[in-house]
Amino acid sequence: MSILWRISRPGYPASHILGTMHISNRAAFRYIDQLTRYVLDAQLFVAETDIRAMHEKMSHPDAMHIPMGKTLHDLISPKKYKKIHQLCLKVFKLDLDTMSNMPPVLIINLLMQQLMQKDYQHSLDAHLWQIADQQGLILKGLESVEDQQEVFDQMSLQWQTKQLLSMLSNISKFRKSTRMMMQMYERQEIFKLYRYTKKQLGGMRKILLYDRNQKMLDVLLDYLPQHKCFIAVGAAHLPGYRGLLRQIKHAQYRVEAVNL
Repeated sequence: MSILWRISRPGYPASHILGTMHISNRAAFRYIDQLTRYVLDAQLFVAETDIRAMHEKMSHPDAMHIPMGKTLHDLISPKKYKKIHQLCLKVFKLDLDTMSNMPPVLIINLLMQQLMQKDYQHSLDAHLWQIADQQGLILKGLESVEDQQEVFDQMSLQWQTKQLLSMLSNISKFRKSTRMMMQMYERQEIFKLYRYTKKQLGGMRKILLYDRNQKMLDVLLDYLPQHKCFIAVGAAHLPGYRGLLRQIKHAQYRVEAVNL
């Protein structure tokens, strides 16, 4: 299988869609030379979200705070907090007190980044965005910052906290899971990666996958007739019955795996 797919339709410019991982590990960059050539051949670079706008939002002082002035101390008992605080210091070399006002899902992301070797300055999608920007391509996002905030707001603090505690209750399992996902990606096993991700999301898969797929598809179908696009979205959004690949094909486009 492949992480890169060609989208074509008679009378329309051919485009490519890449399933990415939002990490800066070497595994994600294995095919960077090939991918760069496809980016440079495009007119429009479309990321999952407008990366520049997202960075601007994240620079706002309140962007990464739990709403209503709450902290982890309001979500976790003192006994459990003390335990995970010690774990974060020991395993991740991170002081949880400095992150206690951050939503648990963002803390999970930070901890995941700590588990993975950082071989590049930016994640794969951000790196490709930068290349496209330097080459003067039109830059767009399938989701706006407001769209992503809306999704974020639908993730209850209770669910986020449960995921954080689950991760920290078995770090070796989480490390193994992260490594396994990177290996799947490096081997371009995106359908296997999708099934694994879907299982991990559980009851949140509708909000985090299916609903977002439909919104992204609606935007994408406006771009495809007009531009030669290079689209970069999280790999889990491509496969499956409600995935972008099937839905693009259903919109009368030809979708073919690219051999990298």
